[in-house]
Amino acid sequence: MRSISMKNNPAVTNTKKQSRRKFLLNTTATVAALCAPSLLKGYSIAQAKTSSSGVLRVATPATPTGFDREFNVTTGDLEQSSNLATPMLTWDTAPAFGIDSNWKVYEQDAKKIAPGLAESWSLDNDGKKLILKLRQGLISNHGNELTADDAVWTYNRVHALKGASSFLFFESNYGDPKTSSFEKIDRYTFAVNASNPSVMLTRSQASVWQSLIDSTEAKKHVTTSDPWAVNWLKANPCTYGSYFVEDFKPGEQIVYRANKNFFGGPPSIEKVIYRQVPSSATRVTLLKQGEVDVATFLTPDELGKIQTAPNVRVLYFRGNYLSYIVPNQKGFEPFTDIRVRQALAYATPQKEIGAQIYNGKGNVMRSPVPETYPHYDGSGFSFDYNPAKAKELLAQAGHSKGLKFSAMYTDAIPELEILGIALQTAYRAIGVNMELDRRPPAAYFDALYGPNKQYQAALSRELAVVPDAVHATYQFFYSDSVINTAQVKDAELDEMLLASLVAPENKAPEIFSKIQRRIMEQAIWIPVWAPGNQVAIRDNVQDFTWQYNNGFTWAKARLT
Repeated sequence: MRSISMKNNPAVTNTKKQSRRKFLLNTTATVAALCAPSLLKGYSIAQAKTSSSGVLRVATPATPTGFDREFNVTTGDLEQSSNLATPMLTWDTAPAFGIDSNWKVYEQDAKKIAPGLAESWSLDNDGKKLILKLRQGLISNHGNELTADDAVWTYNRVHALKGASSFLFFESNYGDPKTSSFEKIDRYTFAVNASNPSVMLTRSQASVWQSLIDSTEAKKHVTTSDPWAVNWLKANPCTYGSYFVEDFKPGEQIVYRANKNFFGGPPSIEKVIYRQVPSSATRVTLLKQGEVDVATFLTPDELGKIQTAPNVRVLYFRGNYLSYIVPNQKGFEPFTDIRVRQALAYATPQKEIGAQIYNGKGNVMRSPVPETYPHYDGSGFSFDYNPAKAKELLAQAGHSKGLKFSAMYTDAIPELEILGIALQTAYRAIGVNMELDRRPPAAYFDALYGPNKQYQAALSRELAVVPDAVHATYQFFYSDSVINTAQVKDAELDEMLLASLVAPENKAPEIFSKIQRRIMEQAIWIPVWAPGNQVAIRDNVQDFTWQYNNGFTWAKARLT
């Protein structure tokens, strides 16, 4: 297996037919089978049975696929971004809601923006110009100081490549190079010139996507055919975060080393080791035996059981995850009919799924905007479980004899398979055969967020990384968005979404209520559950923070 060392840098298919009456019971039985323990051979992290005060060990489904934020967007990529990358701005933190304060666990708070790589900021030109004053003396993992040149190069790179970060630029009114630009004012001062004012102009800077690249190093690796060093940056981190990469074995583990010059102070945990452990059952066993300190992405069933284990705690964050089905309107022609989409929504037993699969944690998904975000409005949800109504709508749409489609999912998100089996069983009751199509993480995310979108439907557990209704709607539902996963084209909705980009704050509640109602009434996504985020940890881990990308930052964490 290829190893990338950084030490010298200076710095399911179908299940048997069952009656709906027994679907929850049978689903639970299936969960138990899916979660059977695996052998632990090969999963001893750093050959350490117990963690030292300077090493945090994390068991995760997958290591990063790479380090270029424009193209590496899998679960493993997002997980590493919390510590490897620091955005221009960030969010203030507060004690985590509902968690015993003795645990000293925190969550980001959307009510207040805080300094990040930029120590201060201001608006000019009637709100169309954002001026950011960078901190001085910040050194990358390659030994170069952060300057405004790095900011200009990084932001111009997004314009040129139109990658994953571009959606944030467009929804903040600086995505079009014809009407927006980036400006170096002096060595440490950088400006974003937008086409129109927007609250997102400032708020978007607090996303992990808005971290900066060490352009001094990156420019050494550009070529005529690769003017933005894409190939090099995919394999080489080039950042100013709280941790640097010390060693990386793709598909095995990644080791982070504390950045002693981090502006927030040197992290007390010297090293963080993320080990790839694909089996969630194995991650559970490793945590119980004390071979890891944190186990991420466990199934709800596993979380429910492990919370009684000695020296283990399961912490619940309200979070921003939403679980739903994406019906691809270009991938499967019947999904262009609103009656088919609404039929699936009525045939989805959300409350039973929430109780049995998610152990009652979370709520019914009533909006594409998480309920913890400003301008949330769940009034557009009207799909309480009603299989008779679902059958009626299918018949009206010409599918009285039933319907068959496939739904892809990835086992990198463990509960998607369990959720798929439950939905598969429920939909059989209305004559719909939903076949489950399991794909490897890279293939799944490439299909979902890439340009081709080769799937009929997708099971998804997704999030909006910026706590703002613009971000939670525009990126997923505007016709020309690169991550319009349902491939919906709705002229009326597009008009509202465009208006939201320039809406003054006093008009925002009205326009976002209309947008959310339109999306839900049209059943552009088939809503299921808002599960929050849970993590299983050893009880010696304290002072860490949940972030809006649903990762955890260890910059202030301690091992007691």
